[in-house]
Amino acid sequence: MSSITKQALEHALKNLLLKKPFHKITINDITEECGVSRMTFYYHFKDIYDLVEWSCIEDAARALEGKKSYAKSISIGAASIVAKVTRDRLMVEYDKILPQYGFASNKGYGSAEHIKALQEVGPSPIHRASFIKNFV
Repeated sequence: MSSITKQALEHALKNLLLKKPFHKITINDITEECGVSRMTFYYHFKDIYDLVEWSCIEDAARALEGKKSYAKSISIGAASIVAKVTRDRLMVEYDKILPQYGFASNKGYGSAEHIKALQEVGPSPIHRASFIKNFV
C-alpha cells in the first residue's frame, strides 16, 4: 500500500506541474489533487523535495529497467544518461560554430550526412582521431 500511495502522490505532483510552476505548488495542493491527508503525505515524505527526489529515482529505475549494464547501479545508469544528454547539447552548440557537419541533427555519430561532410570538408578540431580514421 505504501508504494501505491507514493505513486499517487508522485502522479498528483506531475499533474500539478502541468498546471503551474513548481515553486507555486504546496503540499496541500498535492494532497488535495491526490485525495489524501497532509498526514499521509508526511508519513511518506518529509517535504516536496523529498517527493521529487523519490520520483527522480523511480523514473530512473523505470528508464533503466531491463538495461543489463545499468542494472547494478541506478547512479551509474543515471550518470550515463546525463553524460549523453550533455554531449548532445554540446553538439548542438558545436553545430552553431561548425554547421557543415550537421552536429545538431547527428550529434556527432557516424550518420551518412556526417561521413559525407568529413570526406568533403575534412575533420574539424573537435573530431576524435579514433573516429575519423575510418572515414578520411
